[in-house]
Amino acid sequence: MTSTERLLIVIAVAVGVTVRILMTALPAVPLRTKGVKAISDAAEYEKLALNLAHNRVFSRDTAPPFRPELFRTPVYPLFLIPFCAIHWNTTLAVIIAQLLLSLLLIWVIRRLALELNLDRKTAAIATLFLAASPNLAFLSTKMVTETVFTLLLAVCLLLFNRFRQSLKTRDLIVAAICSGLLILTRPIAILFPLVLTGYLIFYLFRNRRIRWYHPAIPVLCALIVVLPWVIRNGKLTGRYIISTAGEHNLFLYNAATVIAAERGINLSAARDTMRKEAAETFGSFDSTDKARFWQRLAIIARSHIMRYPLLAAKVQFLGFIANFVSPISIQPLMIHSGIALPQQPHVFQQAVGLLTKGRIAAAAHLAWTERLSHLGIFAWVVLVVSTVFQLMLLVFCFIGLFTKPSRGLLWLLLPVCYFTILTGPVGEARFRAPIEPVLVLFAAVGLTAVVTCLPKERKPSSQDTSDSP
Repeated sequence: MTSTERLLIVIAVAVGVTVRILMTALPAVPLRTKGVKAISDAAEYEKLALNLAHNRVFSRDTAPPFRPELFRTPVYPLFLIPFCAIHWNTTLAVIIAQLLLSLLLIWVIRRLALELNLDRKTAAIATLFLAASPNLAFLSTKMVTETVFTLLLAVCLLLFNRFRQSLKTRDLIVAAICSGLLILTRPIAILFPLVLTGYLIFYLFRNRRIRWYHPAIPVLCALIVVLPWVIRNGKLTGRYIISTAGEHNLFLYNAATVIAAERGINLSAARDTMRKEAAETFGSFDSTDKARFWQRLAIIARSHIMRYPLLAAKVQFLGFIANFVSPISIQPLMIHSGIALPQQPHVFQQAVGLLTKGRIAAAAHLAWTERLSHLGIFAWVVLVVSTVFQLMLLVFCFIGLFTKPSRGLLWLLLPVCYFTILTGPVGEARFRAPIEPVLVLFAAVGLTAVVTCLPKERKPSSQDTSDSP
C-alpha cells in the first residue's frame, strides 16, 4: 500500500465519521426529531422492534389484539431489537451502530474495487467519494433501512463478483442468501434474485466453466430465506405473500400520480377517487384486513395505469431521472432542521404531474413555494453541498462509463437499473442510496481518467541544463 493510498483511506474514514457526527449534532434540534420523526417510516420500524422485544409479536399495534404486520418486512426491526431492549438512548445507539456499518461499507466497496481489478489509488478515491456522500451520511442518522440495505447489497455484489472470477459455488450461495435478506429488508428487492439468474444464464453461454445448475442457485437460496416469512403471512392472513408494499405503492403513488396528472387534481383526491371505485366494484370491505384491502385497491390502481400507459411511462421516467439527480430528500431535511412543514403534502408527485403536462414553470413554482422557500441556513448549506457532490458524482460517473477500466464494471449497471426503475414516481434521494456505492466506483474511474489526462509539468533535462547560460 503506497503512502498516497494510505493517506486517502485515512482521509475517507475521517471524512465519513466527521460528516455523520455533524449531521447528528447539527442543528440544535432534539435527536429523536432528527432520527425518528424526520422520516415517517422510522416510527413504524421502532414500533415493530419494540413489539418484537417486549411482546414477541411482529405488529405495529400498541395494544392487543396485535394484528400481523404485512407491509414492513422483518430484517431491519430485528436489527433494532438490541437497541430497543437496552435502557439507553435508543436513537443515539442506532445512529452509532449505523455509523459503524457505514465504515464497514467503505471497506466492502474498497474490496470490491480491488477485486474488480481497479488500481489501488482508484479504489481509495472510491472510498473517499463514498465517505463524503451527504445523502448516505444523512440517511445513516435516521432509523430507516437504507444503511443496512445498502451494506447488504454491497456484500451481495462483492460475493457475486468473486463467483464471476473464481466460479466457487459457495460464493454464489452466500450472495444468493444476501439477496434473500435484501428482500426481507425491503421488498423492492423481490425480483433481484431473478436479475442474478438472468445474468448467469447469459454468462452460461459465454463461459463453459460455469455449471448448468449455477443459474438456479440465486432463486433457490433466496426462496429458502424468504419462505418462512411467506408461510407466516399465509397462516396468519390466508395470503402467501412477502409484503403488501407493491400494492400499497401502486395505489398511493404510481396510479395516484397518473390520475392526478390526467385530471388536474391533487394526490388525496386521486386516492379518494380510486377508493370510491373500489367500493363500487367490491362492495364495502374491511380496511383493517390489510391482506385483502391493498389487494383490491391495487386492482383498481392497475386498471388506471393500463388506461393511461403513456402517461404512466412519463411518470415512471421522471421518477427514474429524479432518483439520480435529486441531491437529498428535502422534507426529511426540513424536519431534521426543525422547520415546520407547510400544509401541502406530496409536493414531488404533484410536481411530476405538472411536468408530464409540460408545465415546467408551475412545477418549479410549487417546489419553491412549498419546500425550498422555507429552508433555513443549515438546510440550504446541506442542500448546496449535496447538489455540488451529486453533480460531481454524475459527471465523473458519466466519464468513467466510457473509459477502458470500467469495462469490468459494466455488469454492475444491472443493480443500478433494477433499483432505479423500481423506485417508481417517488423520486427521493433516499431511494438512490443502495446504488450510490456502485456509482462511486464509476465516478472514481472517471476522476482517475481525468487526473491521468491532465498535462504534467516537465522536469528540466540534463541537456536543458547544459544549454543554459
